[in-house]
Amino acid sequence: MDKETHKKLTANFPKSVVKKAPQGKYGDYVPHHIYTKRLVDVVGGKYNFTYDIIRDKDNAVVGAKCTLEIADLGVVQEVGDVDRHALARNLTESEILKLAVSDGIKRCCMRFGIGLELWTGDTTEEEHYAGVVQSAAEPPKKKPVAQEITKSPSSLTESMLKELVFAMCNHDKDFAKKCYQTQMTRFKMDKSISDNVGDWSEENVDKFIELVEDYVDKFKNEFEKRAGNTEVVNTIIETLGNVQEKESEEDMSDIPEGKWMQDPISEGQKNFIKSLIEQAIDSGLDELGAEAKSYLNSGKATKGNASEMIDKIKSALS
Repeated sequence: MDKETHKKLTANFPKSVVKKAPQGKYGDYVPHHIYTKRLVDVVGGKYNFTYDIIRDKDNAVVGAKCTLEIADLGVVQEVGDVDRHALARNLTESEILKLAVSDGIKRCCMRFGIGLELWTGDTTEEEHYAGVVQSAAEPPKKKPVAQEITKSPSSLTESMLKELVFAMCNHDKDFAKKCYQTQMTRFKMDKSISDNVGDWSEENVDKFIELVEDYVDKFKNEFEKRAGNTEVVNTIIETLGNVQEKESEEDMSDIPEGKWMQDPISEGQKNFIKSLIEQAIDSGLDELGAEAKSYLNSGKATKGNASEMIDKIKSALS
């Protein structure tokens, strides 16, 4: 790799994409899709990222062994993990895996010098988690002056976004195309989203990439299983899936009250609520999502109160 390319690859991230660490976490950070974007922008298809799931003795996902290979630079391996607070939040297996892989790709990139500036503060990661506190002799840090925050457009173009999705879909053209079209349609249901990707804010980009991640997590294995099918067979599968989804949603439509309301919740209602929970979490409504999960696991869900929960989530989403 020539010096100019290496310089671009390891350049400090702009301050506009650096986010403050949540309370109790170590160091400022950059969302993992920004690391992927850096790889795509600078080395294009000349990198490969893979991971293996790490499970504990109870077969629960607790981390990911991640491998990043960059042409002319070599191969590094790092373990991406999930902190104990996240593990205690009753997350799904796919949510835990996503956090672990996100941590893993950042650590791999750091070994190549990408984002290294985020790991070189006054306090090391080891000191932070060991509970080292600020010395009493050290003067207190000045309180930062509040500044007006503006949502400036990102520098992302539509072609760059498609290339990023292509990389996230492991360079599977058909899967990436389906993923991009499906999640873009879903994303633009929000009328405030511009049709021009170049007008999107960094926040818009983050939200869209999260949708792509969810799609990849849910459908990658299924898509690989269908790879040997003809296009006609796969079209039939997708059509039947759409019909089933519509029927499930229609089960939730308004119907007259009666004894049916005390009947146990139907599978269609359960599946529809689960899909709404995912949308709620995608939209930052974590508390509502947790409430709905607790409701489904309470053993008290009926056809009647399921309709109330559905209306509550749909109202919040709208």
